[in-house]
Amino acid sequence: MTLWLQEQKKQAEARFQALPMPEAKDENFRFTNLENFVFPNSESKNEPHGKLPQEFQVCDEGEEILLTVQNENAKKVFAKAAKKQDIYFTDLLTAAEEKPELLQKYLPLAKDFEKDKFAQLTAARWQNGAFLFISKNTSVELPLRAALWKGKDNFYYRNIIVLEEGAQAKFIEELSGDDTDSLVAGSTEIFLGENAQLSYAQVQRLGRETKFFQRQYVHVGKNSHALLTPIYLGGKKGQVRQDIHYEAEGGNVEIKGAARGDHEQHFDFWMNANHEVPNTSSALDFWFVMADKARAIFNGMIRITHEGANTSAYQKCRSLMLSPKATVHAIPKLEIATDAVKCSHGASVSMINPEQVHYLQSRGIPREEAEQMIIRGFTEFVMERLPTEALYERVDALLSAKQAEFYH
Repeated sequence: MTLWLQEQKKQAEARFQALPMPEAKDENFRFTNLENFVFPNSESKNEPHGKLPQEFQVCDEGEEILLTVQNENAKKVFAKAAKKQDIYFTDLLTAAEEKPELLQKYLPLAKDFEKDKFAQLTAARWQNGAFLFISKNTSVELPLRAALWKGKDNFYYRNIIVLEEGAQAKFIEELSGDDTDSLVAGSTEIFLGENAQLSYAQVQRLGRETKFFQRQYVHVGKNSHALLTPIYLGGKKGQVRQDIHYEAEGGNVEIKGAARGDHEQHFDFWMNANHEVPNTSSALDFWFVMADKARAIFNGMIRITHEGANTSAYQKCRSLMLSPKATVHAIPKLEIATDAVKCSHGASVSMINPEQVHYLQSRGIPREEAEQMIIRGFTEFVMERLPTEALYERVDALLSAKQAEFYH
């Protein structure tokens, strides 16, 4: 590891150690209690990774490049018909050696995360991650995928995605790993230049005993567009914070995400859309399916400053409850300092409709399968945005497995 990188991580470790532990009186940690949470020490045991699944070893059909990251190790796989394009896609450690000046420009944490203890933890201890840089006016038609695999030990990662002016790309982040009592702390930072367009799909399917705390930052350039599709299926307890900032007018961010929980899984989504310039838009949509004693939190904030005139923004949370003991806390918030805006928020909660089940049963479909079809239909608005058929099938299989477990 280069000296400048060692020094930067050392400074982040000092900031992490100096920050207090978030408390329940903090609005953003009100439902994610850290009273008994103990941060692991800075040493990594680098235990064996376990056997990588096949989908982490080869490109899916319809993909351009696969980058697999296991702790410090990384491997890049090209599709047979991969095109030579003006893009730079590699792991962070390699980028630090090959393009240090470029990486130094984007590696510092955003100011919003300076007092975020988990963001500083990631900045201090990241082992590796993905770095994607797409040059001006370059369009990559097929998806690029970063497959992150957690071994038996704790895993820290950072992903950085940069699209220069006029660039276009599709990016998949898939996070999975061994089912051990451990911690995953990571961040994904996205920088979009003027007129850039990014379609970003994220699938988290960690093991049941894994705790996770993830941070995401989206820097939106003039007239740029980001289409984000986060899907959370795994892990035991965790929080995801996402901050969106607009550099200039015309920027647009659309988020359609989903989480599917059972047993005692805990998902806390902390979303901030900060409109500080005029003529920008954001749409935050989440679908939750919760069974057993699972819990989800949607803590969304749309913040519009006095300079953010002509903003169009909304947030909505939809929940399908499969058990009377499951819970979803929807906390949509608006903070608006100008009248020239169009904003809204809302939340809805429902159970499976018995009439729909009866209708399907009358057509010869067994009850269990009928209810699974209804759940699939509920989340299809999110699933249909996954960029490859193989990824869709993996997510759908996990949804079905959870549903089968719920019934049995």
